[in-house]
Amino acid sequence: MSHNARWLPLALVASFVLFFQSKAIETNLSVTTTYQSTESYKVVYNQDLVKTSEAQLAQTRKKYDVGSVAKKEVIQLEAQLAKDKYNLATSISTERLDKLSLKQLLLLPSDTSFDVRQPDTLFSLAVLDPLKDVQTEAADWMPAVKLGMLNLASGKLDLAKAKAGYLPVISLTAAAGSSLGNTTNYSLGYSINNNFYQQAGLAVSLPLFSRRINKTNVEKAKIGIAQAELDLNNARIGLSQTVEKAYLNALNSQNQYVSAAEQMKYNTEALRIASEELNIGSSNLVDYIQQRNLYTQGLQQFIQAKYNAAMYLKIYEFYKGEKIILN
Repeated sequence: MSHNARWLPLALVASFVLFFQSKAIETNLSVTTTYQSTESYKVVYNQDLVKTSEAQLAQTRKKYDVGSVAKKEVIQLEAQLAKDKYNLATSISTERLDKLSLKQLLLLPSDTSFDVRQPDTLFSLAVLDPLKDVQTEAADWMPAVKLGMLNLASGKLDLAKAKAGYLPVISLTAAAGSSLGNTTNYSLGYSINNNFYQQAGLAVSLPLFSRRINKTNVEKAKIGIAQAELDLNNARIGLSQTVEKAYLNALNSQNQYVSAAEQMKYNTEALRIASEELNIGSSNLVDYIQQRNLYTQGLQQFIQAKYNAAMYLKIYEFYKGEKIILN
């Protein structure tokens, strides 16, 4: 068997392997981005807001019972608690749909128990590796580029095979044999020795009438090589752009996380002051609820920015060949 004939089945197997690896990577990234969009964190902070509103309402009711606050403030806190409970119910419903999307991506049966684990700590900030280095590392191991290189090598073999059609075919034949006569006058050894014969032949086949077919095959192979080179170049450019997008997402999300953390610090302090002023009676309930709403918005932005920064960092590091694991 020729080298080309041996290589083609191996190339076919490698092509299938790279194809399935590529699909596995697509699924991995799809699951990661879907996990990123889940709103489990909203359930957590909405639960905290409900607890805070319940405690605040209980305290205000005690003040109302002794006549230190008006009924209006109790009703305002009851309305705020109802709003917080509604937001909690909405976030729980959204979380269930997000989990269903993840189960569908993972091809899990509907009766399979499934939950989204929230990591205790997230490392959202890190020094990003240079973009050029990660692009080079991704091109070395991503299946899309390897598959393009394999197709190009296969095309070059097809061209060599097509050009071989112009070459003459030389065949060598040989044969040896003996015959035994139906006689008793001669011994077996004598018969074999005298009737032993040998044949050898050499044949040369010239492709005189297949030149047009060979020319067509060569041109087709050249077109295949050109297409393979174009596909490989597109795969490299596409991968380079994808890694650059991951880099920009990681960089921008880290900047947003830093800004959200600073805003969260000021909102927390402002809410603490507003709560103390409300307790001592130097501020009204409307001002407190206003400040609490600002704190709630800041908390939501902070948590979302924290998760986004952690996830985009992991996706960027994934193109270096690292697994996506939240820690």
